[in-house]
Amino acid sequence: MAEKKTNLNAGHRERMRKRYIANGLNGFQPHEVLEMLLFNVISRRDTNKMAHELINKFRTVAGVMDAERSELLEIDGIGEQAAVFLTMLPEVFKAYEMSKMSERITIEKNYQLTNYMKNLYIDEVVEKAYVLCVDSMNRIVCTEAVSEGNSSCVNISIYGLVETAIRNHVTQLILVHNHPDGDPTPSNQDVYYTSCIYKALKNVGITLKDHYVIGSYSISLFKNGYINL
Repeated sequence: MAEKKTNLNAGHRERMRKRYIANGLNGFQPHEVLEMLLFNVISRRDTNKMAHELINKFRTVAGVMDAERSELLEIDGIGEQAAVFLTMLPEVFKAYEMSKMSERITIEKNYQLTNYMKNLYIDEVVEKAYVLCVDSMNRIVCTEAVSEGNSSCVNISIYGLVETAIRNHVTQLILVHNHPDGDPTPSNQDVYYTSCIYKALKNVGITLKDHYVIGSYSISLFKNGYINL
């Protein structure tokens, strides 16, 4: 009986895969999207029932992926591996979109750069700093988180910035951090530490091209005269 059920599940999964290969997710119901995703982390079990229960509880695919891991574990059959997988997906999607966007950006096109940086902070509620690595043709080649603090403070390691530049074979960096309260006006600490970072990086042959603060709009510490170079 168990072997027959396993064979039925295997056949169902194969039909779902063929359906996706033929038409993508067109025509898939929300629970079917989740069911397909769960194939990757749950074997030999009926993920259709789990997918229905997830939709019943969280209403939408987005609701499932935005749920707390502990809430997902309350669904029968959803273990730690599946819960981590589902909650990781929004970050994977964000990384994908940012990667695609960075392929088309040069820092001379300020509107592109500003939009790119703003997208880093969608749904962000704490202060977080990123470093953008810029190549010799002024293209962003990668973006890495360098610090995360509470709602009012971020500490950026100069050693970490140097290591990031060396690892990515660049000599130009842009810093960006957010003010979760929406006011991007640089604080005295922002100005002081940016000046220190600029001088320290310059001593080892790395150029800090700019430092942006993102709130409801963005401010450049360099272009807006906060830093005397």
